[in-house]
Amino acid sequence: MKNAIKKYFPYFSEVFAGLKLRLKYEMTKRSAKFSIMNSRETIEYIRNNHCSVARFGDGEFSIMMNQRSIGFQEYSEELSESLRDVFQENHPKLLVCIPEYFNNVRGLKKEAKLFWMDWVVNHRIGLQALAGIYPRRKYGNTNVTRPYIDFPSRRTASMLFPMIKSLWFGKDILIVEGEQTRMGVGNDLFCEARSVKRILAPAKNAFACRKHLFNSIVHFSAGKLVLLALGPTATVLAADLSKAGITAYDIGHLDIEYEWFLSNAENKNAVAGKLCK
Repeated sequence: MKNAIKKYFPYFSEVFAGLKLRLKYEMTKRSAKFSIMNSRETIEYIRNNHCSVARFGDGEFSIMMNQRSIGFQEYSEELSESLRDVFQENHPKLLVCIPEYFNNVRGLKKEAKLFWMDWVVNHRIGLQALAGIYPRRKYGNTNVTRPYIDFPSRRTASMLFPMIKSLWFGKDILIVEGEQTRMGVGNDLFCEARSVKRILAPAKNAFACRKHLFNSIVHFSAGKLVLLALGPTATVLAADLSKAGITAYDIGHLDIEYEWFLSNAENKNAVAGKLCK
């Protein structure tokens, strides 16, 4: 009997821990309520409203709520305040996006599901405060740019990638990215755009160049759709540009996600010639 208990104890311990986490997650959801579109609805909203997109992921929230640096961006009070300003922005041509996993984690791989439940539980107080800012606001889904690697099947990504690519079909685009990011290089992510131009920024701590980047984008963006991949700096720039009448999408890790999709990757592997943050 004792041997049987020892044999199965780790299993039951893991099950109990999972149930406990799920209960805490469900309780947090009820106390911090957000109205969040799914990925398909987010894409359709962007297309129909011709708006800019500012995305908040776990990194942006870490800087804004926890005053922590992340891998490619050091914390600063100015950046934290700027992110808070963007989150509170109510501009009609700006869609603020947050993870749909604040509301549910259905369909995710086990590892991703546990990560997001744990993250939500550990940020309960901060999420409750943020939920009270605009209780009736409809948010886009931040993870619209992450439709593949965290899911057990290719079905979602197979549907969403063509929809995303249609947003720049036939358009002149200006990509603003970190050095070595190389979005769309070696794949067909932007093959249906009419033209592609680029502005390169530092791979790390791009926020220090925020004003210079903003001025450069304003100078070169006439008639173009701006695509940003600069971590938290992209979140801030998308809001700045929307107020200047320039449409900008913060598309984050979309290119890397697309590379994983094309290669049928099962894990978050490095992609040759590209910086994976």
